[in-house]
Amino acid sequence: MARIFYQQDCDLQKLANKTVAIIGYGSQGHAHALNLKDSGVKVIVGLYEGSKSWARAESQGLTVMTAADAAKAADVIMILINDEKQAKLYKESIEPNLTEGKTLAFAGSTGDSLEVVCRRPCDVVFIDYTHILSRCGHACIRHSILVQNMLQLMADKAQALSRRVDVLSRRSIREKLLCYFRQLSQQAGSRTFTLPFSLSTLADYIATDRSAMMRELKRLREEGSVRSDGRQFTIRQ
Repeated sequence: MARIFYQQDCDLQKLANKTVAIIGYGSQGHAHALNLKDSGVKVIVGLYEGSKSWARAESQGLTVMTAADAAKAADVIMILINDEKQAKLYKESIEPNLTEGKTLAFAGSTGDSLEVVCRRPCDVVFIDYTHILSRCGHACIRHSILVQNMLQLMADKAQALSRRVDVLSRRSIREKLLCYFRQLSQQAGSRTFTLPFSLSTLADYIATDRSAMMRELKRLREEGSVRSDGRQFTIRQ
């Protein structure tokens, strides 16, 4: 049975001489990182090379490094990136740097279905959002920001789910690809846009076989409906 910790159970001295890595600096990550920093905890932020959030985090007084380097340097690793990116990031950047005594933390709701397999001795922490949503006894500004960001995140996820349902409702691979590409084009405000993930992940996203998807992409390129250079795509109007 899980043990639930409340604010009165917290002792920041437990984090003395410890380093906490916040992986991701989006709607949740920056509030977690700044809250811990303001509380006197040593915090580092882990991002991918070229992330637009890199300069932003540094401008707010935080140390930034790649996710792999952050995981290697930290005692506590908090995963706060988009769900669809977590598996790849964990496999490539987190797992190789998990050593005995480190703590790996996730955030989610009690309704989530999540299985964590630890191949090396470590602690795994799952944060119950109901306690984050309750009133902060210290009227902490970072707590308010965290709640606001969570509401924004929920709205963003609802929109993302709606967009994916639109894609998956299409009957053919071609229709799914073009529907998704039009969505990205609209978000970018341009016919040229960048895929947010790899082609393998794209195949999973549209729920199709990767080889079949690649054949359809080849046909779209040959007929001039789509041009691509790596992850950058341009669609014909």
